[in-house]
Amino acid sequence: MRVVDTITVGGNPEFAAADGNGSVYINVNDGKVNEIVAADIAAKHIVRRIPLAGCEDPTGLAYDHDDQLLISVCANGLAKFVRADSGKEVASLSVGKGADAVIFDPRRRLVFIPGGADGTLTVISIRNPRKIAVVQNLVTQKGARLGSVDINTGRVYLPTATLAAPVPPSPYPSVVPGTFKILVVAPN
Repeated sequence: MRVVDTITVGGNPEFAAADGNGSVYINVNDGKVNEIVAADIAAKHIVRRIPLAGCEDPTGLAYDHDDQLLISVCANGLAKFVRADSGKEVASLSVGKGADAVIFDPRRRLVFIPGGADGTLTVISIRNPRKIAVVQNLVTQKGARLGSVDINTGRVYLPTATLAAPVPPSPYPSVVPGTFKILVVAPN
């Protein structure tokens, strides 16, 4: 295992999603510019920079292969749906604040966005690039901002714990010992 090359994307890279055809998309923020950077891995260069208007601090990113959609979540409570081929935004929806992940279930065509600051899980349906809509907002727990989906069962797993004040020098909340848990969200 060794580094074979480096592609400089600039800013603060957050999360990456691959399309399975040699392109990798990276959420990048630097305080002024919030964008998705498209990189061609074989050619080892940046293909395009896709601005995310109205997005503050993009974090989680997922790729919907069937519709060639990039799904980016922003810390200020927006989810952006962008065509990977053109960079055109097709939807912008309100979601819980403080999300750090976009969880995509390709079998059920559902997107799950856990808003850790609000303690919510926003469920979004993708019927096609023109029919994207929030179908449910579930109350979860503050701090639940990451997760995973079992595409066989449709269950979503959200790790979390009871949060307390930050312990310097860390600016992030601390975790109350013994409170870690996995929230399980099951489909109806």
